[in-house]
Amino acid sequence: MSLDAQFAMQVGELNLAVELHAAAGQVTAVVGPNGAGKTTILRCLAGTRPIDSGTITLDGVALDNPLSAFVAPEKRRIAIVHQDGVLFPHLSVEQNVAFGPRAQGLRGKALR
Repeated sequence: MSLDAQFAMQVGELNLAVELHAAAGQVTAVVGPNGAGKTTILRCLAGTRPIDSGTITLDGVALDNPLSAFVAPEKRRIAIVHQDGVLFPHLSVEQNVAFGPRAQGLRGKALR
């Protein structure tokens, strides 16, 4: 699956502009200082926060476009692994990260 996002948001004093392309099988990290909008970006991609303008697509299918589309979070096949203690305690970090793709039937190199 490929994920493409080009969107903008106003969050308090922060003007957030995002351009992202993640190819199938690619691992992508969002990094930056506190207050830079990392969590907001992830929430938008996961569908728990709507975008103000732009579009988010998964394999060419619009997930969020304020003018024409909004796919509910539970139907997006996108998940967030939070930094706090919400991991499966019986799995390693690698196994926790791979849980979502494996639950969707992906194996091997698709997880690396």
